[in-house]
Amino acid sequence: LQRRSLCAVIEQAGIAVYGDASETVLRDVPYARMLQALEDHADRTRRELIWVIGTAGRMLRPNSDAQRAFAEFWARVRARSLPIRVVLLVDRHAPLSRTVRGEPIEATLIDVDLPTSLQVKRALPSWPALDRLRLVAALGRVPERLRHVDPRTRLATNLQRLVIAPEGVLHWGPLGRLKALQKPERYLGVLTALAEGAEDWGDIRARVPELAGGSTLAPYMATLEEQGWIAADRSLDARPRSRGRRYRIRDPFAGYWLHAIAAQLGRTWLESPSALWRAHGAPALERWTRAVLPMLLRERLLESEAPPLAAPARTTGALWGEGYDVPLAGTLVTGAAFYGDIVWGRRAETDDLTRLEQQVRRTRYGFGRETRLHVLVIDRPAAQELVRRAARSDDVALLALSDLF
Repeated sequence: LQRRSLCAVIEQAGIAVYGDASETVLRDVPYARMLQALEDHADRTRRELIWVIGTAGRMLRPNSDAQRAFAEFWARVRARSLPIRVVLLVDRHAPLSRTVRGEPIEATLIDVDLPTSLQVKRALPSWPALDRLRLVAALGRVPERLRHVDPRTRLATNLQRLVIAPEGVLHWGPLGRLKALQKPERYLGVLTALAEGAEDWGDIRARVPELAGGSTLAPYMATLEEQGWIAADRSLDARPRSRGRRYRIRDPFAGYWLHAIAAQLGRTWLESPSALWRAHGAPALERWTRAVLPMLLRERLLESEAPPLAAPARTTGALWGEGYDVPLAGTLVTGAAFYGDIVWGRRAETDDLTRLEQQVRRTRYGFGRETRLHVLVIDRPAAQELVRRAARSDDVALLALSDLF
């Protein structure tokens, strides 16, 4: 069921629809103003209104500012008996709160799961595994983008046709959404900084001089997080009140476009797509794939079909602190904790496992659990000594990227 067709059916029935999937969407309006507009509309017209939330993952994330705002809105809707119904388009992995302040959300849930890694693999069986990985790094898992991919041609040909060529359907990337924001050039600066490797406020301020003051940067970061452009991650072992955050772009496609295409837009009208691909697109894709690989691996570990470890993960994230920086960590549905590192571009050695184990000793995450797995994700055959060590130990696993994607 496509989001747009769902809204079309509802609107044909004479019911007002608001939501990011509808032609009548209140696009890029600050969240609080959007809630107030919905409430005012329902109160004024008393006409049944269905709110289709295709961004439920961020609007109803537990303990978030957006979730608290929604809770207050929903309490007013119930108290005033306003004719508002909610439809949530949800990904099964989204950590949604089905209640607000203890009251259930009277919502219809429609499952719109994004394609899993194995579904992408089945759709592109002749592609090398690393090319399937690079495709998801470049376009994300959005079906509306992936349906444009021609499985009969190579990754390079597809990205040249879809993204680099001026007539490509994805050529302009996220510019349309950005232009709807006030001062889009500043938001573009923040997102470009993140796409080029910035992770915290200090990094962003250094790359966006016009937002050098912390208070100046804050509203831009808040808007980008509220509207789903970026995510603020905490280390899995962080204390509840910890302010330590690492920021990342949520949509891999937006990040790749900013990293590889944005600065070359003018040249796309002057040079051939193949020349730009060789000079900029391909090298940037390799760098970007390495940058988003931890995020894509965390998503892969959550998938229940053919889980890479003994069971799917219940939670995933990263660990960082004094003396350790572990890009993959979490807990399986069995209760086992896992800790993982990525060895890319070279053969994995026993020293890589030893270094991971040393870092794990410095974190309290998973301490006391009966099973604690140490995982190395590799893109080529590992050293024989490491293979033998993994075979002898129940708490060591080697995961090949070719098997994961």
